[in-house]
Amino acid sequence: MGVFDESPFEEYYVLAEKLKEYATLIESGEFNLDPINLARFEEELVAGISELASPTSIKMV
Repeated sequence: MGVFDESPFEEYYVLAEKLKEYATLIESGEFNLDPINLARFEEELVAGISELASPTSIKMV
């Protein structure tokens, strides 16, 4: 076992913050994103969730 370069859950924290931002935008109904950028934002969230749900390695220094 090595020493972690950063918190092993940092990526999950960042994703959780993005999900919170997305949920707030949707719930408020006052988002300023055009449909193309909203779709891109959603695709990035799905890709992030998929990547974290299927980890292939642990980042170690």
